[in-house]
Amino acid sequence: MSFDGDDLAGSSPSASASPSLSQLIFCALVVLLVYRYLTSSPQAQDAGHTRSSGTTNSTVPADAVEALRAMFPQVSVAAIWWDLERNGGSVEATTEKILAEGSLPEVSPGSFFLPCTNPKATMSLNRIGSFPAQPDRVWCAVPHPHLPLVATASTDRVVRIYSLRDFSLVSTIEGGHKRSIRSLAWKPNSKGESVLATASFDSTTGIWHRSEHARDPQPIIGGDEENEISQSDEREEEEEWRFAVVLDGHDSEVKSVAWSPGGSFLATCSRDKTVWIWEEMEGDNYETVAVLQEHSQDVKMVVWHPTEELLASASYDDTVRLYKEDVDDWVCCAVLTGHTSTVWAISFENAGPQSRLASASDDQTVRIWHRQAKAPPAGETQQPSIIKQTDSELQDWQEQSCLPKAHNRTIYSIDWSKTTGFIATAGGDGRIVVYREEDIAEDASTEDSPGSNRKEWKVVAQIPSAHGVYEINSIAWCSKWDKQGARTGEEILLSTGDDGVVNVFELKL
Repeated sequence: MSFDGDDLAGSSPSASASPSLSQLIFCALVVLLVYRYLTSSPQAQDAGHTRSSGTTNSTVPADAVEALRAMFPQVSVAAIWWDLERNGGSVEATTEKILAEGSLPEVSPGSFFLPCTNPKATMSLNRIGSFPAQPDRVWCAVPHPHLPLVATASTDRVVRIYSLRDFSLVSTIEGGHKRSIRSLAWKPNSKGESVLATASFDSTTGIWHRSEHARDPQPIIGGDEENEISQSDEREEEEEWRFAVVLDGHDSEVKSVAWSPGGSFLATCSRDKTVWIWEEMEGDNYETVAVLQEHSQDVKMVVWHPTEELLASASYDDTVRLYKEDVDDWVCCAVLTGHTSTVWAISFENAGPQSRLASASDDQTVRIWHRQAKAPPAGETQQPSIIKQTDSELQDWQEQSCLPKAHNRTIYSIDWSKTTGFIATAGGDGRIVVYREEDIAEDASTEDSPGSNRKEWKVVAQIPSAHGVYEINSIAWCSKWDKQGARTGEEILLSTGDDGVVNVFELKL
C-alpha cells in the first residue's frame, strides 16, 4: 500500500515565481465552486462554518476540506485541514497556495489528529495512546483471547507482543520468517500456554508456543503517564517463544491465517488463489485436510464463524466464499456476490447460529450478509435418515444491507465487535468509521406491518487521518484492561498503519 500525497516532481514553480493570469483565473473559479458547494450541500444547514466547542479546529468548515480534497486529490486531508486551521479557515488562501506550490506541506505523523467531521455523529473517537513506533509498516494488531496482550505483525519480520495494561513492549518473536509477516492468529482455548500462528510473504506459516506462568509478563520497555512509550536498550529477561513448526505448501505469499473456534483447524490463504485447511495432530504435527481452489484470483483473508466450523474467504475476484466439512471433505457451500471490486476483509457477528457476515471492499462499500433459514423439503417426514443428501451442505446467504458510504478509498479492514455489535472500518483514506445498527422508528401506518422490527445501520463516529497522511492497514476491537490487569468491561480500538504506529482509540458518548 502506498501512502497519500504523491509527489508532484517537476510541477512546482520556484518560491519566487508569481502566479500567472491563467492561475489567478483558475483560482477564482475554484473558490467560486467551493463556495457554491458549501452553500448548496445538504450538510451546510447542519454543519455551517463552525465546529462544536470541544474541537480544536473551530475555524475549519468540514465541507470545504472535502471540496478541496476532491479538486486536489494529490493533497492529503490532514494537510488541507492543517493549512485552513493556520490561515483562519480561508479557502481562497489555501487554494492559491496549492496552485502556486503544487501541493501543501504534509503534517508529521502523530502530531495532528483530526476530529470527527460527521455533523450527525452521536459518539466520538478519542485517541488515548499509542504503542512505540516501529521501523516499518505494521500490518495488524491482534488481541490475545484471554490475557492483556496484543501481538503486531510488521514488514520487518518481527512480531512484537505488547501489554494492554500500560502499552509497554513485553516480548518479541523473530527469526522464523524470511519476508514480511502479514497476519497473526492466537489459538483459542489453549491450556497453560499461548499459541500464535504467523503468516508470511515467504509462503510459510509458523506456529509458536510460550508457557503461561502465574506472574504477569514483565515489560521490556517502560511507559510514562501519557501512554507514549520511549525506547530503551535495557531489557529485562524475556519469556522464551518456541518455534514449534513451519507449515509449507502455498506457492506464493500467505495473506491471512485463522484458527477455528475450537482450535482444531487452522486456515490459511494465499496469493496463489488457494485456501488451505490444516488439522492439528499430536506432537506439534499438522495434517493438510483440504486445499480449496474455488477462487479465481488472490485470496486476501480467511475467517471462521464464531461457533461453527464454517470458513469464509475474501478475494481479489470480488467474491466471498464459504466452506463447510461434508463427510470427509471440505466443500464450498455458498458464494456471495455483490461487490464490484476486490473484497479485502470480512468479519463475523458474534450471534451464535444467526451470526451475519460483514465484508469490506475496494469498491468502498461495506455489505452485511445473512444466512437464510432452509425450509424443509416438501413431504419430509419426522423419521431420522442415515442417508446424507448431496446438497445438504449448500447454504443460502443473501445481502441484507449496504452500510452508509463513509470512505472514499479502499476499505482494507473491518471488525465486528463481539461485545457491542458495533462495526469498525478503516482503509486507504486514513479514516476510521464506526457503525451501529439501530431500530427504525415506525409510524402508525406501519404498526401492524411485518416490518415493525426493521433496523438500519448508521455512522455514529469517525475520525479522518487517524494516522496522519498514512493508510490504515487494520482495525480491531479489543477489551480495555486496567493497570492491575483486570478487564474494565469497556472496549478500545486498535489501528495499525503504514507509519509503523499502533494507535489506541476510545469510543465515547
